[in-house]
Amino acid sequence: MKLSTRSLLIFAFSLAPAFALAETAPAPSEQVVNEILSIIEKHYVAPVDTAKLRESAASGGLEALFKELDPRTRYLAPQALKEMNINTAGEFGGVGLRVEDREGELTVVAAIRDTPADRAGLMTSDKIVAVDGESTRGWALQDFVQRARGKPGTRIALTVVSPRFDKPRDMTLTRAIIKIESVRAGLLEGGVGYAQVSGFDAKTPEDLKKDLDKMRHAGMERLILDLRNNAGGLLNKAVDVASLFMGANQLVVYAQGRTEDSRQDMKTGRKGPFAKLPMVVLVNGGTAGGSEILMGALQDAARALVLGSRTFGSGSLQSTFPLSDGGALRITTARYHTPNGRTVEEGQKDAPGGFGPDVALESSPQADLTARRYVDKILSDEEPVAKIDESADPVLARAVAEVLKLTGPAVSVPPRP
Repeated sequence: MKLSTRSLLIFAFSLAPAFALAETAPAPSEQVVNEILSIIEKHYVAPVDTAKLRESAASGGLEALFKELDPRTRYLAPQALKEMNINTAGEFGGVGLRVEDREGELTVVAAIRDTPADRAGLMTSDKIVAVDGESTRGWALQDFVQRARGKPGTRIALTVVSPRFDKPRDMTLTRAIIKIESVRAGLLEGGVGYAQVSGFDAKTPEDLKKDLDKMRHAGMERLILDLRNNAGGLLNKAVDVASLFMGANQLVVYAQGRTEDSRQDMKTGRKGPFAKLPMVVLVNGGTAGGSEILMGALQDAARALVLGSRTFGSGSLQSTFPLSDGGALRITTARYHTPNGRTVEEGQKDAPGGFGPDVALESSPQADLTARRYVDKILSDEEPVAKIDESADPVLARAVAEVLKLTGPAVSVPPRP
């Protein structure tokens, strides 16, 4: 299958929030702490016990205060705020990894394809417990990205804990300028189109549409949209991708803050050019953020059959409030919901993080890695693949079988949790 690639996105290190923290800054003044408490009381996504927060701040500082909230709510010292405003499309070195704070542990969401992290074998759900021999216990996400950035060609040592290893394993990675193909596509046999979207940048919707047009002209009658290991990106571009496959003026996602009047809707525009194309969507534990929102919208609209394993669970809105010391408070002010009201964010009452597929298929980090290598191979072939190797990528093989059964754009599945 001849590969079609466009939309190069330059990353060094991606996470949520994907910004750096400078060297350890002095503790903010009492005035700034009071400003932080006031902002949290007024704008945090959920009601808070202000007295308890003040007690935590008095006894343990901001670190203790933020432990009462979600891990994405952080104080940014003036230098950290400066780092946050750096144009991340610039050329700086990194390892090509996305991580999140999961219960105080730096956890891999996804290693970006063909990057130092990918080549080192880092996988979804791996825990990074040390960097250059220094424990990451108590680190903010911003601390990690600061250490991961560096001059291309320099090295960084990560200590990783994984179910795959009997004991923590040290991995030495060489930083590089990392170019990401956010869209790759090709035609399989039987009129089945395949499109892999690894992230959402400014050009992703346009480039995906070009590839879909090309495949349709070549005989595409059905589509497999692969969102495995898609760690997100620009939310509005994920909404634009949804618009390619949905009807006019349909709700894709809404952000809901603490009050009813804080709701913000994001909808499709005109009817999508591929709104009647039968399709299957592939997801796994590395599907996060904007890709979860896209998947959830297609599910709620009964627009696509979703195959794979449960997604990562990352879907909240952070807002940045300036402080009098020149720094800022980055605070969670809303959570994203699918059209039917489902929330992707982990830790919601009576709900696990992420979204479940319509057809659950067993997987593992090693199986996902084998599948990624196989997809790379078939996308580089000149001719369409006559039959997907089930041993190399059983999820894709099942997707082909399922999409060939679809006769129209709507799918019939049991009610989704």
